[in-house]
Amino acid sequence: MGWDRRLGFRKLFPRLSLPFQVVERVRFGHPELNPNRLFCGDNLQVMRSLPAESIDLIYADPPFFSQREYSIVWNDDGERRSFSDVWKDGLNGYLIWMNARLAESKRLLKQTGSLYLHCDWHAGHYLKIELDKIFGYHNFVREIIWNYGTPSGGRTKARRPVKSHDTLLCYAKSNQSPQTQKDKRRRTKYNPIFLPYSQNYLDKWFKKVDEDGRRYQERKRAGGKVDRQYLDESKGVPLSDVWTDIPAIYARGSQKQVIGYATQKPESLLERIIKASSDEGDVVGDFFCGGGTTPAVAQRLNRKYIACDSNPTAVSVTRDRLIDQAEQTQMNEKSSKAVAVPDFTLENWSVYEAKALSKMPPETFRAFVLKCFGAKGKSEEAGVHGWKGPVPVWVGSSKPRERVSAADVEAFANAVRRCARYKQTNLREGIMLAWAFRVDAKQAAEQLRKLEEVDFHFLNLTNPKKRRKLTATK
Repeated sequence: MGWDRRLGFRKLFPRLSLPFQVVERVRFGHPELNPNRLFCGDNLQVMRSLPAESIDLIYADPPFFSQREYSIVWNDDGERRSFSDVWKDGLNGYLIWMNARLAESKRLLKQTGSLYLHCDWHAGHYLKIELDKIFGYHNFVREIIWNYGTPSGGRTKARRPVKSHDTLLCYAKSNQSPQTQKDKRRRTKYNPIFLPYSQNYLDKWFKKVDEDGRRYQERKRAGGKVDRQYLDESKGVPLSDVWTDIPAIYARGSQKQVIGYATQKPESLLERIIKASSDEGDVVGDFFCGGGTTPAVAQRLNRKYIACDSNPTAVSVTRDRLIDQAEQTQMNEKSSKAVAVPDFTLENWSVYEAKALSKMPPETFRAFVLKCFGAKGKSEEAGVHGWKGPVPVWVGSSKPRERVSAADVEAFANAVRRCARYKQTNLREGIMLAWAFRVDAKQAAEQLRKLEEVDFHFLNLTNPKKRRKLTATK
């Protein structure tokens, strides 16, 4: 749903070629290690910027199509948007929005990689059909039921069975046929996990004890031979597709993990997924990271991570959580056995920090602004920094207090004239991008328009959402 044969999902969700702004690099004392990455921005655009087959495991915990507004904890606009699960276009709009991101997930996964999509009864069965189309029916691995239980006392006045489970849909990048899985380069990663035996099971089967005090059970083999299976040599019960041993996190609970997110998942759930479908040093991706459970667990299990959320507050919470965990880990270890935690970069997409931009060198700042504006940053003419189609573009200083003056306007007008003579065209238009413009700059542009009918456009960078287009013709 939503796919166009020629443009794919770009027809409904156009690709925006905006740069990333590295706000900071959080350092843990190991600069030789490649840093992990934490993004703030639209996850679809962030995913599109990453190279294909670069991630080993993707965990996705998107909105569930619950058609409800969740309670707000920090009360900011970004949180209000990310906690809204109401879809104007209904189920079809939700599935199309999800499909664009699931298609990018498949592109990003390595041949040995897996996707775990977290959902529930609201849209899980519809998402299963869409995933079969995107990944292929034969790439479906397993439907996992996470039975997390209910709050203490349950709901005594419920008029229907109490909801107590979510669904994890697991898909592989490579075909799951026996022929494909024989190829180690395409064999989907899976590390078997064994759970402890229940006491009832032990009492029923491991009832006997030998002369050394070891518990065992007798097993009859082919041919009538009987041998012993010792409890201390058994790995336990193989992990099934129904998980009942991981309780949920409730927003008002007393657990140490609680950070206030209504949809927060327990670390033990992510720990099981990451251990089962990745190895140490692998890359784990979560593009709906919320409060940062996935990157936090990945960091603790010595995996690399790429995490993203559209909510700046959530990204800030994740940042602090990762720092606290790394510092605590290093404090708990002896100095000679300290854990080598890689740095991580905090990067913004589409929403940028003016303070960080103001610290950029002039050339870097101009290149950044030109890319945001969709202009090409090469110009052979002095006084022209780039081109927006046939129109020359000029970029002001990176310092917000340095306003554009009348002299700057006149110098740019001369550069436009030179470009017109050089290209032998009737070029009489130019665009100036800057933090702010002085009154005399606007007066100079008005005077140029009257004398030479030159049309200048002033674009203020201070607030891109509310910036005004100021032209001399007005």
